[in-house]
Amino acid sequence: MKKRIYFILLLMFFLGMNLTAIDSAITGETITGETVTGEATQAVGISVFVTAYLPLLNIITPTTNIYLTNESIFLNYTVKNQETVWYNIDNSANITITSSIYFNTSQGTHTLYLYANSSFGNITATNTIFTVNSTKFIIIDDEYETGQDNGEDQGQMNRNQKKGESTDFLNYSYEALQELENIVLDQPNFGKIQFNEAINLTDDLDTTDNTLDLNSNTEISSNLIEIDTVALPNFNKPATLSLYNLTFSNPRILKDSVVCPSNVCVEESYSGGTLVFTVTSFSTYSTEETPAGGSTSSSSSGGGGGGAAVSNFSIDKDLIKVLVTQGESKRETILLKNTQNTALTLNINSSLKEFMAISEESFSLKPGEEKLINLDIFAKERETPDSYIGRIIIKDLNKKIVRVINVIIEIREKEPLFDLNVDLYSRELEPWDYARAKIGALNVGDLKNIDILLYYSIQDFQGNTLAFKEESIAIKNKLDLSKKLRIPRNAPFGAYVFYTKISYGDITATGTDSFMVVQKEDEWPNLILLGATLILIGILILLIRRNKKRKEL
Repeated sequence: MKKRIYFILLLMFFLGMNLTAIDSAITGETITGETVTGEATQAVGISVFVTAYLPLLNIITPTTNIYLTNESIFLNYTVKNQETVWYNIDNSANITITSSIYFNTSQGTHTLYLYANSSFGNITATNTIFTVNSTKFIIIDDEYETGQDNGEDQGQMNRNQKKGESTDFLNYSYEALQELENIVLDQPNFGKIQFNEAINLTDDLDTTDNTLDLNSNTEISSNLIEIDTVALPNFNKPATLSLYNLTFSNPRILKDSVVCPSNVCVEESYSGGTLVFTVTSFSTYSTEETPAGGSTSSSSSGGGGGGAAVSNFSIDKDLIKVLVTQGESKRETILLKNTQNTALTLNINSSLKEFMAISEESFSLKPGEEKLINLDIFAKERETPDSYIGRIIIKDLNKKIVRVINVIIEIREKEPLFDLNVDLYSRELEPWDYARAKIGALNVGDLKNIDILLYYSIQDFQGNTLAFKEESIAIKNKLDLSKKLRIPRNAPFGAYVFYTKISYGDITATGTDSFMVVQKEDEWPNLILLGATLILIGILILLIRRNKKRKEL
């Protein structure tokens, strides 16, 4: 018995445990000091109270970033070991909560304080500092809103509810919007776009206006999904599309009113009038019934950089390439003609507006009427020398038919150090072919025997780089090089640019040449036909010779 009590006392001393009571009954003697006498007549009872854990509390949102709305900001948190949770904004009145909620606040910078206590009264506190600035970036997307207040009973406080699965961009901070994943645009009666890559919402055609206009530049309607990739080049990403309420028995997918090539569109499923398919890039997509004996996909899409093969207006060119010197301007023209029997309204837009003045951007044409549009292409005195690649989009606002003119504007220095030329060996190539180019550079300056940086790439007219290389090369008076780049297997059919730039310090010179990626005619049938023809000729010659020998006999 004595050993047990000594052991308990030593354990209390070394471990510092908080033993609040020791009940013991020892007959005949009392435990005093360090001496224990007598015998125990009942067991020793020990009660130990352990201090309760503190609540574990963490704020998930809002984060220390900028938010674009002061309405329905989402307070999302995790907590453990709590009895009560409450918060306040800027040390205002405390509000008790039982789960994540939405809250309203004012413009400016705020501190959100979040607290939790345990049943023993222990309190944990944390906070986050965030900013509300509704003019930092404006997203116009009410086409994807119901127009009805969501109601406080659903957690939202003021903002309109989104249609279907459409992404509520205002749930995210400005910083998060610059690499937002799994964006969805949904019109539940017509269709849905679900993007398969992250998108920087702030990186549209005009990054200076702090505005993203999804209303004007996207459309999901009956049997139609469209994105204006000139205005929204950042949305030209792979996506999964759904078209609802179709009535076709066997639909096939159209891109810009022609059958979509199989390396661009891939059907995933068709059931209950809903067609689901993936696309590698964006344009105008629709469907039609597959003709008897037809196929649901096609291996060619036509050239010209993406214009529709069937249209109700014509244009006189599909490529404009202009060389201008700093401080210089040149005029190009486009001739358009209404080829249908009714009037139409056309709109012209360009991704190179900083170098181009269009004489008329919106106008009407009577049946059969022609119109000449002037394009004044210019370079400022201190414009950075480079080759600027983009597109002119001409759209029939009534029929949603789009035609594209690809544009290359090469801006040269007034007194260049280099004269650069690029010529492709072939201007019709297939995916996985090599684009081979002859690159000629002439050193026209006073600097000789220098090392330059040579950069060359394959680009499309929407600002995407498909392949590139960079290397250092010595140049004395001139260069004559042959360089090649492989075209990716999944490159969509259409127009591309072989872009080349040489640099020496801050001095640059650029050159370009354009080409088409196409699917060439399968050569095997021709080879088989040629082989069969040669065999027949051989057999015929043998028969003639045999017949001749018989006659001689």
